[in-house]
Amino acid sequence: MTEKSLNKFKQVIYDPYTEAWTIMKAMRDAEPKDDKFWEDYKAKCDAFKAKYKTEIGGSIYRVLLDAGSEVGRIER
Repeated sequence: MTEKSLNKFKQVIYDPYTEAWTIMKAMRDAEPKDDKFWEDYKAKCDAFKAKYKTEIGGSIYRVLLDAGSEVGRIER
């Protein structure tokens, strides 16, 4: 990869995935997962969506929501 394409890769793919993983790790480590937690998690997901308005950003946003739903089912 050229430096230009590497920078584009970082901006379009790496940065959003890294930020999403940070959001999911916080969900993994949080206790308790009460209503306040889920409100904060959704707000972080919505902020992510607003920041990354690309097709891949939208896909990752849906993964964040799906991961939250699955964790909610696991925690019941």
